[in-house]
Amino acid sequence: MEKQNSPAWFYGPNGAAKIFDNPEDVPAGWQDHPSKVGAAAVPLEKTPPTNSQPTPTTPDTETVQIDAHGWPWTAELHAASKSMTNAGLWRMKVGASRPAPKEGYPKSTAADIGAPPLDL
Repeated sequence: MEKQNSPAWFYGPNGAAKIFDNPEDVPAGWQDHPSKVGAAAVPLEKTPPTNSQPTPTTPDTETVQIDAHGWPWTAELHAASKSMTNAGLWRMKVGASRPAPKEGYPKSTAADIGAPPLDL
């Protein structure tokens, strides 16, 4: 008994996949399943070229988020998730102590943050 190769999945050059009933229906540039083609197969997904040099960052383009006590996130003190509590403070690493608020923090009222007072 002869092995039947159709219907079978074929993969397009941009990662599209489709089942074809006959080998004659397969468009040019499409290939059989990567496990059948072997290691020499062309990758299905296009990977963007990598830049060997990192993009320079300057203080003008980099924004630093601070918490309600005026502290930026630091790996030594804060949890790796970079998440904040409901109070707007960085979550702390287990065993790390929360530093005292910086001077002028927390800014909670309109007068503290320099906003004009509301006329009611």
